[in-house]
Amino acid sequence: LRKIVAAQQSSAGAQARHELRLSLKKLRYSSEFFASLYDNDAVVPFLKSLVRLQDVFGTLNDAASSNALLTRVVDTLPDEQATPELREAAAFAAGWQSSGAEDIWGRAQKRWTRFAEQDSFWR
Repeated sequence: LRKIVAAQQSSAGAQARHELRLSLKKLRYSSEFFASLYDNDAVVPFLKSLVRLQDVFGTLNDAASSNALLTRVVDTLPDEQATPELREAAAFAAGWQSSGAEDIWGRAQKRWTRFAEQDSFWR
């Protein structure tokens, strides 16, 4: 949990956001594993908030990785296949995917705030 807090408080570039997403995933799976040992009224809101947070960081990761993936695919094609139209389409798709990243990052920060305000169900 300390790692998650430290990553969220940084400027959080794509790699830091990816690591944060993985930490959230581990926290979610651990929480789900132990959930049956605790009161459902405490567990459900915590997990719901955690899932929402994980989803938004997944969206950010998709946006960051799609650009690299599309560039790599186009760059590995032979010149006759990597036409200007294909390059333009790949750039458009990557741009579209990442165009909302700032808004999504804002949503992630709001969800983080709500998540951080919750008590952990195991305390």
